[in-house]
Amino acid sequence: MLKINRLTEIGLQCQTDKAYYHLFTEFYMPYFEKYMDKNVCILEIGIFQGNSLRLLDSYFPNAIIYAIDINKNSVNLKFGNNIHTFLCSQDDFQKLQEIFNGIKFDIIIEDGSHLTSHQQTSLGFFFPFLNKGGIYICEDLHTSYNAAYVDTSITTMEMIEYYQYTKTIKSNLLDENQIKYLNENIADVVLYERQVNAIQCYSCKRYNTEDMNNCICGINLSPSDRSITSVFIHKD
Repeated sequence: MLKINRLTEIGLQCQTDKAYYHLFTEFYMPYFEKYMDKNVCILEIGIFQGNSLRLLDSYFPNAIIYAIDINKNSVNLKFGNNIHTFLCSQDDFQKLQEIFNGIKFDIIIEDGSHLTSHQQTSLGFFFPFLNKGGIYICEDLHTSYNAAYVDTSITTMEMIEYYQYTKTIKSNLLDENQIKYLNENIADVVLYERQVNAIQCYSCKRYNTEDMNNCICGINLSPSDRSITSVFIHKD
């Protein structure tokens, strides 16, 4: 079995697919470690069942954590006093500006609808909310290869690949000021794609103790079922 890091261990306990299926936690930990015991401020876009928030709460004991979702049931889940949830769409920028006015984040995790339009407009809106040296995570970039999630002429993966080649953000959904801010303040963009079999099946929840390519229930656990995420680093 894969030797896993501490963040993945906690993620498995919290049953977030960032750990047990996508293995994003293996990639995030080197970026998270410097914040572990500090009084950091974190935003997660997308709550679902709250398992990722529980991971963040456990790994960052001194953090203040904010989260938004469009599902009332998700927003109404009970968390600790340091987790604040809001009913809001990730593209309701007027309401978001009211909610987060004056707040700066050390970590922002975009795990919302996974539509390519939302991925790009959320980056343009939220990146200025980062502290210097902070990180912006755009998850589930594999939706750029799924027509059901592509509602832009340039996919998010194409936008990132273009940036890595030219050091310039290109998106027809962002205004001039957003493009300018991104191009002046992104220090680097790092991509991660899972290259090993998933630890646990997302369907039947069976642990992949034998490191199989396919679960006995038929779910593909291999890297051919792509899992891609990214970290945008704000300049110091």
